[in-house]
Amino acid sequence: MTKPCATTSAALMMPGGISRRAVAVNFFMRHVLKRHVARHGLNAKSARKVVRWVELLTLELTNFAAVHRKPIGGVPCDVVHPPTLQPTARVVLYLHGGGFFIHLPNSYQRFAKRIAKAYAATVYLPDYRLAPEHRFPNGADDCLAVYRALLADGCDPRMMSVMGDSAGGNLALVTMLRARDEGLPLPACVTLLSPGTDLTFSGDSFVTNAGADAMIPMNALHEVSRQYVDEENKTHPHASPMLGDFTGLPPLKIVVGSTEVLLDSSLTTAQRYRAAGGSAVVRSGTKCPTYFRCFISCQKGAWRCSICWLFLTSTQHQQREEAQSPLGVGRQTSALVWCAPPPDSLSATIRSSA
Repeated sequence: MTKPCATTSAALMMPGGISRRAVAVNFFMRHVLKRHVARHGLNAKSARKVVRWVELLTLELTNFAAVHRKPIGGVPCDVVHPPTLQPTARVVLYLHGGGFFIHLPNSYQRFAKRIAKAYAATVYLPDYRLAPEHRFPNGADDCLAVYRALLADGCDPRMMSVMGDSAGGNLALVTMLRARDEGLPLPACVTLLSPGTDLTFSGDSFVTNAGADAMIPMNALHEVSRQYVDEENKTHPHASPMLGDFTGLPPLKIVVGSTEVLLDSSLTTAQRYRAAGGSAVVRSGTKCPTYFRCFISCQKGAWRCSICWLFLTSTQHQQREEAQSPLGVGRQTSALVWCAPPPDSLSATIRSSA
């Protein structure tokens, strides 16, 4: 089994520090939510209670995009349209996190609205089946079904990005592995936010960052994995995609906090991606919690911009990031056709404060 790299220096560290509001959010998460989960465990009942607290923490107004719900590939999906009169071919398939067994629909809709506005893209949020009622690989099956259906409906993969956070980052990478194995066209790029790519928890940061991580106690991670997948299947690439073969996959961008327990598995995923001939960039933000995408208005300076500009937007832009990253330069595996929006196209609450 591959041992993850334990050094944060392998990631491209972002300047800007952390805002006072983010410090307050980290304090609340560490001393209230994390302690509650560590004390009571993380079963479906307790986790869905925690979800209600997190939803209250992330209340904000984002009324600049329309949302409707429809089945895609037999899976219920929220579809978020950009606030533009012009039709758009840009598509984002966003797979939500939540440990494979919880969902924050209001928070994810708000985040999807920001993506839709900033990038003039239609965002699809699958409501995939959740554990423990629906264990591995049911959720992954749903995500692949939506991706397959989007292609069948005429979505141009060159204009598509697949994204996910936490468990959704796991499912996004698994979807790419399975799509490639089926011979399906692959998207322009994949973006993962604090992805849970290793359900064997083999990286050093699962120990060294256990106290610093503001959100996730390790006993909860083990409980989550038991509710999602049987022990004998944890090393399967469709459960722990870090252990998969990344040959032929599209360019990858990973955003992860420097104090997260998921740091080393993110770095190792990028290293293995490049070893397979792919293109991968890791960006690490200082003291950002696993669910920083829910608290996007808390971030400061260039790190806030890096969260917003989540897409690998052009071959030239990707190569520039590769040159800055100590992990080395990887081969570009697909054409990228999007252009990064200028900062003034973003909403005021997610502009850089630098």
